[in-house]
Amino acid sequence: MFSASSVFWLLLWLLLLLWLLLWLLPFLPYPPIGEPGNAGNPTVAHRRDVPPYLSVMPGFFEKLAALFQPAASPDRANTAATVRTTLHGVPVEVINTRPDIATADVLARLDESLALIATYQPWRLAHIQRDIRAIRVERFACRGAFIPQDNVIITELTFLARRDITAAPVASSILHEGVHARVHAMGVHRTEDQLPREERLCRRAELSFGQALPTELGAPVVERAMASLSLNDRDVAPIVDWQEAQRRQDAADRTASA
Repeated sequence: MFSASSVFWLLLWLLLLLWLLLWLLPFLPYPPIGEPGNAGNPTVAHRRDVPPYLSVMPGFFEKLAALFQPAASPDRANTAATVRTTLHGVPVEVINTRPDIATADVLARLDESLALIATYQPWRLAHIQRDIRAIRVERFACRGAFIPQDNVIITELTFLARRDITAAPVASSILHEGVHARVHAMGVHRTEDQLPREERLCRRAELSFGQALPTELGAPVVERAMASLSLNDRDVAPIVDWQEAQRRQDAADRTASA
């Protein structure tokens, strides 16, 4: 049998391990924080597909799953052209996997969008310059997202390539993700029940930006922000089925390249 001294030291080690785990929780990778959009048309799920104790470490399990997935084909890898530059004081990296989209057009729209923020709400651009490492342009399952573990804002490639909309909705999306980045930079550790409040904070920032723009330019931004602010907690910050969103994105890319 164990002696009283052995039991004491065992309990002490267990308590130390528990304390270490609780201390590390704020530093574990977050899932992407994104706004649903028409890029990829993601499916929104109002339930979790994994238990809560797994959802706190999505980055770890994604990397683990990647070990058992086949490597990307050389043909697909060779289609990606990565360009790095700086626009309005913000580092930008474009990972263009779509041969039908010109990187120059994407950068021109991004430049135009950041110029709108710089002109009508320059303090928002200053926050973005301080709070993130870069804006990354790539194919993604929604129009924009903030990736805390990489400290980057993603602006979706095909969203920037659209010419049926102005630069205002793009600027609004970047500003939206910039608010997520600002909250993260302030050291706020998000819990699931706080996400609707944070999402409304982002939408109010979009609304303020849209109202600062010339009326015709800002009207779609204001309309979208108002519609989102009227939603309940369940709908304003929905849980996205990222696997289904990725499936739809891949299907759209195959159709575009056919």
